[in-house]
Amino acid sequence: ARSLQPPNAVFLDSLLPTVDATEYHFTGAKPPFSYATIIILVMRERPREKGHSLKDLYKAIEDKFPFYKTADKTWQVSLCL
Repeated sequence: ARSLQPPNAVFLDSLLPTVDATEYHFTGAKPPFSYATIIILVMRERPREKGHSLKDLYKAIEDKFPFYKTADKTWQVSLCL
C-alpha cells in the first residue's frame, strides 16, 4: 500500500487559517467543505513524521466528521479522483 506523506503544517495552515470544523464533529452534519479542504483539516492534526495510507485517511475523516461514518462509501471513491 502506498503511504501518503503529510505536507508541512505551516503550509497547511497558510491554506486554511480560519476554517473551524468543530460544529460538524459534534452535530454529525455533512460538512460544507470540499474533499481537498477536508483532507487538509485532517492532515493538520496528524503527526508529521508518519506517512498515512488511504485507509488511515478515511478513518481520520470519519473520526473528525462523523457524517462520513454512516454515509454511502462512494465518498471514498470521490476522494481519490
